[in-house]
Amino acid sequence: MSGYGDKPFGIRDIKLTNLAGDSQVDLPVGMKLAFKERLVTAELHGDDSLQSVQSSTDAVEWELEAGGIPLEAYALMTGRTAVE
Repeated sequence: MSGYGDKPFGIRDIKLTNLAGDSQVDLPVGMKLAFKERLVTAELHGDDSLQSVQSSTDAVEWELEAGGIPLEAYALMTGRTAVE
């Protein structure tokens, strides 16, 4: 990204890969990819004051938009297999 600083912009390509890393499907027209962490937070109160705060990621909510989706990509996202 030389010449553009440290702020990436745009989407050049979106590929979906299974957890094993042995299957990959290209989305034809990737338009949007967004992630949002869902946090669980707890506070520890004692001696009339807040002593500690702990936060951890419970899940990640994600969203993607593409212009059309191959059947193989849908199968990969849902854990199924595309067959003829």
